[in-house]
Amino acid sequence: MTRRPHLVIHAFPLAVASMCLVVIAEDEPLLVEMLTEIFESEGLDVSAFATADAAWRHLQTAAQAPDLLFTDVRMPGAMDGLGLAKQVLARWPTASIVVSSGNVSATPELPKASFLPKPWSFGQLTTLCRNVQALHQRRD
Repeated sequence: MTRRPHLVIHAFPLAVASMCLVVIAEDEPLLVEMLTEIFESEGLDVSAFATADAAWRHLQTAAQAPDLLFTDVRMPGAMDGLGLAKQVLARWPTASIVVSSGNVSATPELPKASFLPKPWSFGQLTTLCRNVQALHQRRD
């Protein structure tokens, strides 16, 4: 049996009144696994999808609006990450959007979105988690 390496994370989750929902749209399985572990270790509820199309289908029927969309730019399917970000902002204007890409020229032209170039660090992601949680607490 092949054992998969696990990412060991030492983080201290912040207490929140209700769970913050993070939606990840990323087609690289190892990045999805790492992002999910980091966000969950910070006390966030995570739904991850390999395509923007799948993430959008899920969001259209989700009971809770996303607090954060973390999306790659280039993914398989009809919709890319920028299209997904635009759809999310149109439906949920208070959602935080982070667009991540290894292609620095892909910086989004979305005024409310943040761009996080790959490769990103653990520290950048935990800071992002805490910022999302702080915004979520102010909305409650």
